[in-house]
Amino acid sequence: MGRVWQLFSTPKNHAILVVVSADSRGTQVKRFEGTDWEECHGFIVAIRARALWEGKQRDSAWIADFASPLFWRKALIWHGQLPLDVRQDWIKLEAALFNQWPLPVDDDM
Repeated sequence: MGRVWQLFSTPKNHAILVVVSADSRGTQVKRFEGTDWEECHGFIVAIRARALWEGKQRDSAWIADFASPLFWRKALIWHGQLPLDVRQDWIKLEAALFNQWPLPVDDDM
């Protein structure tokens, strides 16, 4: 099993290095149920890492299509009610995810 490294910066300009395990099929991404910020954060990081693994990190439509069947339960209902242009564009979809499951106010990252 290999590793995918991804560097993110936080709103307070802290760097976060995320290591996501991967195998020959790429980064494994779990279904997203829409529980809370932590689950949403993990989902977004895993989707980004998988896109990087596939060489599709700049293909917003591919990423949105890849993520689409991974929405589950409450998140599936939410996703299904989004406008089509948001469901088909990862940049818009990621912004909608951050809006729906925001970072808790008391989280100092």
